[in-house]
Amino acid sequence: MVQEAGQSFGSVGRPMRCSSCNFENAAGKKFCIRCGAALFYRGFVDSEGPKWRLIPLEQIDDIRNAITWLEAQPEVDPQKIGLWGTSFGGAHAPYVAAVDARVKATVGQVGFEDGASFLLGVRGAAERAELIRQIEEDRRMRVLEGKGRTIDPFERGLQNQHSRGFLSKALQSFPQMRCLLSWQTWEKTLEYRPIELVDRIAPRGLMLIAARDDNICPLKGYEKLYEAAEQPKKLVVFPITHYEIYAGRWFKESADQAAGWFDLFLK
Repeated sequence: MVQEAGQSFGSVGRPMRCSSCNFENAAGKKFCIRCGAALFYRGFVDSEGPKWRLIPLEQIDDIRNAITWLEAQPEVDPQKIGLWGTSFGGAHAPYVAAVDARVKATVGQVGFEDGASFLLGVRGAAERAELIRQIEEDRRMRVLEGKGRTIDPFERGLQNQHSRGFLSKALQSFPQMRCLLSWQTWEKTLEYRPIELVDRIAPRGLMLIAARDDNICPLKGYEKLYEAAEQPKKLVVFPITHYEIYAGRWFKESADQAAGWFDLFLK
């Protein structure tokens, strides 16, 4: 795993905010400069492991291993570790907090409540049936032939009017974001359900930051996750689409909200 230090490294006993990143690694880097450290999962950026392997529960293990590493650093107060995640990481952060009490405060941003809703909820009936067919076919190929197929995770986003502009510029500025995922990623994502565990986070704090007009991770997913969680909790909704949160005013406002939440529970 690759870990990048931000301003929270410095003096012994400072709180640590661990930023859980996925494809939007540029946003994670920007956030870590503001609030703490960013991790990149196995197989992404310069991390070790099979290239571009994305299995949700394996990434949960990666985050927990990063927490263990942070606890061992002399400049980190192990009683003041918080977790921030965006998009796919916006589902991972609540999941990790639910199963790992070492996380004392959590912020999830433009994420989802369960993988089935994330993958199937934004598709029509015919698209859902085709996705399931492709997943089942790929599973047979992996088992019987020893190798499955890959998919470009940005292809659908580049066809979407709300995300096309941002993604095109981001991929031009950060070409390392380009990747090919296994169809096994979608299979394991369908089985991934943070909502079943989120009530375990209390009495530690959970903040969810959502985009009202998000058609990548629709607002209703975070509303369900918020309802399933116990207090203390907070839901912040900005009048934007999914990718608008990664730049300009809305990046600053979301970072301010997250930093304030961490200050409330980690100082």
